[in-house]
Amino acid sequence: MHKQKYFSATSAISTVTWLIVAMMVASICLITFFLHVIDNQNKAAMIGRFEAATKHEMQRMMDVSFEYTNWDLGYQKTVIEKDKTWQQQNYNDYLIPRYKLSIVALVKTEHHIDILGLEAGESVGNAMSLLNSPSIKLKLGAARQNKSDYSGIGFITLLRGFPYVVVAEPFTDEKTWKVQNPALLVMARRLDTDTLAQFSKDYDLPAVWLKQNETKSDGVWPMHELNGMTVAYLTWKIDKVTTAYVPYLALFLILLLSISLLIVRNVLKRGERSRSEYEEELYIAATTDPLTGVYNRRYFTGYTKHQIKLYSKLNRPLSLLALDLDHFKNVNDTYGHHVGDLALVHFCKICQEVLREIDVLGRIGGEEFAILLPGLDLTEATKMAQKIRHSLYEQPLHHNKMFLMLTVSIGVAELKSETNFEKLLLQADQAMYKAKDNGRNQVCAFEHSPVEEEQ
Repeated sequence: MHKQKYFSATSAISTVTWLIVAMMVASICLITFFLHVIDNQNKAAMIGRFEAATKHEMQRMMDVSFEYTNWDLGYQKTVIEKDKTWQQQNYNDYLIPRYKLSIVALVKTEHHIDILGLEAGESVGNAMSLLNSPSIKLKLGAARQNKSDYSGIGFITLLRGFPYVVVAEPFTDEKTWKVQNPALLVMARRLDTDTLAQFSKDYDLPAVWLKQNETKSDGVWPMHELNGMTVAYLTWKIDKVTTAYVPYLALFLILLLSISLLIVRNVLKRGERSRSEYEEELYIAATTDPLTGVYNRRYFTGYTKHQIKLYSKLNRPLSLLALDLDHFKNVNDTYGHHVGDLALVHFCKICQEVLREIDVLGRIGGEEFAILLPGLDLTEATKMAQKIRHSLYEQPLHHNKMFLMLTVSIGVAELKSETNFEKLLLQADQAMYKAKDNGRNQVCAFEHSPVEEEQ
């Protein structure tokens, strides 16, 4: 019998064991690595949150600025009429407390500023120092030239050493959005301790500190003027909870993997006892005929093709027998299919008693069989076929106190150069049908014509 080799259960247990051990070692190593990765990811995520929060705050101030600068009445009362009462009510009494602003001012030129509103405790000197802000100067220059280079962009500036968030926009027409006057309506919020604490609370961020110089910290967010100059840094600390929990996580993972190892090894060892039988069943089901136990057509065809290539290369003889039980349909019709099945099993048993160990018997049809005879030439194969025919004739099927005589017609073909499996089987079939035409219960050999021999 030609058996397929399978991956043994012992090898599977060994492989799985080493894989799980390797996973345990790798996991322990990776936990340390992931500790740093997680901390870095948290740091990057926190920077992203700070970026989003600062952009949102800046946009809120910008939205307020556009409400007033794109308001014709605001332009009329602020720039044209210079209505102090209106300015007091709208800027100082409403705008500053409503949006927590520190300064509202109108910057007309690099040397002229009108203070429109101040938060309680805010100094006039800080407001006046807006004229020294490089970002204000860039905004004024762009407004005079009617350019939109810095339109809609807020910035951070230092006023007498204190950082402020500032938006500054010129008044525009409500309908056309064209600049009506290059003077800038400036809104500024001082970044003091209370402002930063409220900022952290509003956006669920860790406590932040304002530093004039960049320092080593878990998180740093630089704050710039419009010209790119950094004026201050927001810094914060991150609680590294992973440092406290990773050892417990590692211990849990090792325990989990150890339990998995024990379970897997136990399951595989239990399955090892029956795996060999199960593999044999799979092999038999895939390669043999379920009734007779001989090889099925698919396996017989594949194996014979391989042997033909091998023996052709070695230039050694090989023959093929095509066998067909005579009058088998009459057996089924007369005695029933059950007896017909017994006849097929009986025939295969006799063939296996006669054949050598290296010979291969296969069922290729209902009552049609083929036998591969490696190493036998046409004469020797014919003798083997006659031996099978005589054995079958001399050993009738005994069933229910009845003896059923069986005969077989056999065709013999020998492997020649340039012969493939299909051609060899066809030659054996032709010889077998010749035996049937000659009266059945005979052996006929396929004879190559002179033309075929030359080819």
